[in-house]
Amino acid sequence: MGPAYRFFKFPEQFFDIFDHSSYELSISKEDARRKGHLKYLVKYLTEIGCQSILVENEYIDHDYLDDYTSYYAKCFVPYKRFCQRAHFFKQVITEGDLEQSLVDSDNAKIDQVRSSYIGFTVFKPLPQAVVGRTIVDTYPPDDGRRVFPVKKKYNINLFGLRLEKESLAFQEQDTVLAACATTALWSAFQKASDLYQTHIPTPAEITKCATRYVQTTRPIPTHGLNPEQMCNAISELGLAPEVSQIRPDTPLRSLVYGYVASGVPVLLGYNINGTDTRHAVTVCGFRLEDIPTLGPEAQSPDIHLSLVGQRIKELYVHDDNLGPFSRLEYVPPAISGVQPSLNPCIFKRDVFTDSGVVVEMCIPEIVIVPVYHKVRLTFNAIKGAIRDLDKYFFDTLQIGRVGSDDSPRLEWDIRLMELPEVKDWAQSTRHVNRDMVKEILFSNLPRYNWICTVRAGDQDLFSIIADATDMERSFYLHRVLFHVAGVKDRIAGVIRDSDLELENAAAAFKSSDYTKFLTTWFLS
Repeated sequence: MGPAYRFFKFPEQFFDIFDHSSYELSISKEDARRKGHLKYLVKYLTEIGCQSILVENEYIDHDYLDDYTSYYAKCFVPYKRFCQRAHFFKQVITEGDLEQSLVDSDNAKIDQVRSSYIGFTVFKPLPQAVVGRTIVDTYPPDDGRRVFPVKKKYNINLFGLRLEKESLAFQEQDTVLAACATTALWSAFQKASDLYQTHIPTPAEITKCATRYVQTTRPIPTHGLNPEQMCNAISELGLAPEVSQIRPDTPLRSLVYGYVASGVPVLLGYNINGTDTRHAVTVCGFRLEDIPTLGPEAQSPDIHLSLVGQRIKELYVHDDNLGPFSRLEYVPPAISGVQPSLNPCIFKRDVFTDSGVVVEMCIPEIVIVPVYHKVRLTFNAIKGAIRDLDKYFFDTLQIGRVGSDDSPRLEWDIRLMELPEVKDWAQSTRHVNRDMVKEILFSNLPRYNWICTVRAGDQDLFSIIADATDMERSFYLHRVLFHVAGVKDRIAGVIRDSDLELENAAAAFKSSDYTKFLTTWFLS
């Protein structure tokens, strides 16, 4: 039996990993140097501070083993069933460090290995498609600007040493059992299992579920999934696919923020450079600018509705054409060259090719969100209700006019929360109404709620809670929590002193429910 592991310095010895008999039917060291996924992985590991690599020479990976038994074991070519797993460290780890931590149970060495650990990649013994399950650290937070809510805790066993990592699993497509949509779904289902206690299907299982009822081409080898098939895969898991076709009036960045900010994965489909080439990725996080200097995100009547999502400069996505946590950078229409009337929300990505880095424009077409089946109220529906209130507060009553020179910019933070998260939020957030906090904590509330917070700079003013399990034609706003003393009284005073009687507001809202809501929560 050969050695169980090998050590490599990073980055200078990274590609020496592939100078091994495990890859004789897979990829040569020279081809590995040219492979875009591996170029990206080297770049990413460099950015998160990798210095050394430990490779397990024989590793059985659950997802690959399922793919192997479904397809590769039945091929004439004797593809291997064992993978290799490369572990990454931000310190130089030696064989002595490993043995002291494992064999001698040296607590100091164990702490050194654990604190230095930044994740792993499984390398599969397949032709070219070698990047398997990858769990690595995210980019550093950059003073809170980078946020990665779509993560879960993974337990990792390194020769008996227990490690933990908060991340989201990634792998590249093999174009046989999984194409881009399949691997995007696979990553999304990793987090869905954490949110909804669902099964995590393998790529082979996802492809079979997706193509069970709708087949436009041969399912295996796969040539990709269309949106209907992606929705079928989500439904087969017992979840509901929330689908939004991207139009010029779609506030895409705010829509993505509404779900991702609470840890719900979002599947984003786009075309590349305005062509028929389409691609799907899993959105894991985002980068927020301090002020929304990026221009409007939609051509719509809501153009003056200020949302936190408008400050998103970058999305971080699992892109199986590149790697984990790759950047999609927002490009204003004036720079992208795409007519705003067609789509005002364009992104760009850097793609690694044999000839260098190529910039591609990504034009969003569809968003699919796997949600619990009781989440019936969509982001667009709650945005419509908030738009009406925003117009009444800030246009009709002129309360803290958005964009005024003498006050902080007011914006809405709209995000979906499950009930335990709502109660945690009520306990931890600043508030001036103890009785309302008690009511939120001790009352029966819907399992899912939209929390809509008005913010001035970095200070929350008040939050409106909406029942996300209700129907769109109902009135689903059910509570208000004030965070700053005097805000409620100021709003009530302006309403009472306004030339417009409160009853007349019903005409603006097209529903008397709004006036009842204002009376109950702002005037009582």
